[in-house]
Amino acid sequence: ESKGEEIGIFDKIAFETPSKDAVANISIDNDIIIYAETWHLICVTLSKSAAAYGFSGKSRLTVDGVDFEFRNSVASSASNIPSGQIPEIYFEKNDAVQKLKQIIKTLTNEKEQMRIEIERQEKDIAQMRAELAEHATWKTQLITAIDKISEVGYRATSMPMPFTAKRAHCNSKSMRSLQSRIYVSS
Repeated sequence: ESKGEEIGIFDKIAFETPSKDAVANISIDNDIIIYAETWHLICVTLSKSAAAYGFSGKSRLTVDGVDFEFRNSVASSASNIPSGQIPEIYFEKNDAVQKLKQIIKTLTNEKEQMRIEIERQEKDIAQMRAELAEHATWKTQLITAIDKISEVGYRATSMPMPFTAKRAHCNSKSMRSLQSRIYVSS
């Protein structure tokens, strides 16, 4: 508490009433950002015996979805009060805060939608990679088959023609005709 940051100093408020149920309104001019699970000290000093004041205060309060827990207060008369001396907290509605809450909600929804879209795109990319790998396998197999066909075709065209044995039986005119046909066809 001694290392706290001072958020405001208030002038004295005249508070003269014999009633135990009297209320003193203290407002803070500047916006204050409070953090969860952090103690924030609000000190109110009463100039007369405080033993009777604040006795009905609440030690735990939930306002606007936020839980506040007040420590036990120490009375100036040295008698400790077993519950918080601040019975209620009121927030002013701040349009800027409401707009920020809406923006945060929208951004959270957009982030979730983007996460879902990224997951879908990652699945699409994985599927495309699998298809590309399959196409690459087909391409490799096709190239191998073409190479084998070309190799076999080359061997077939470079094989000696089976006409050598028949040349002895053919006359020279039919031999020239056969050679012409072989030349044209190859």
